Amino acid sequence: GYFPEQVLYNDLQQDRATRTRYARYLSQLQEPSLLKQSQNPATTYRFLWVRSFRSTIVVRLWTDGERKMLTVKELTKQTPDRPSELSLNQTRVLSNDEWVNFTNLSSQTCLWNLPNTSGAPVAMDGEWWVLEEMSDNNYQVTTRQTPDDAYREVCLYMLRLSGISFELVE
Repeated sequence: GYFPEQVLYNDLQQDRATRTRYARYLSQLQEPSLLKQSQNPATTYRFLWVRSFRSTIVVRLWTDGERKMLTVKELTKQTPDRPSELSLNQTRVLSNDEWVNFTNLSSQTCLWNLPNTSGAPVAMDGEWWVLEEMSDNNYQVTTRQTPDDAYREVCLYMLRLSGISFELVE
């Protein structure tokens, strides 16, 4: 229930495997399905950062009436003897400037016009950057392994707004 079928890949098996993987992380992070909320008048952006050798992080920005909100969550790294657990769950109100700066950056990136995937072959390890946007009964999801500068900047801005410390793998 997190993603529509064949939203990421035309190949049914690859699409199902990828959607299932991302949905598993969102479920562990106790995140709502934006797809199910697409009839809600609120605007929501969510960045899921799945990293092979580090913890998984999600940052969600959304409107709650007139308030603009941010939630950041992090999972512990799964080990053979211990499953991932929610280790961070913080929510705060965004300032109007923070929201405007983010939405301007998002608009400049033209997220609604990006293809859902980059079309590049999928590597088995590394980082997956999954960005969702839900607004005015529209839902969009894009995923990249090596995001270009504009896509990357939107995601990094969300991480910076969250206030958590993070490292980038170059």
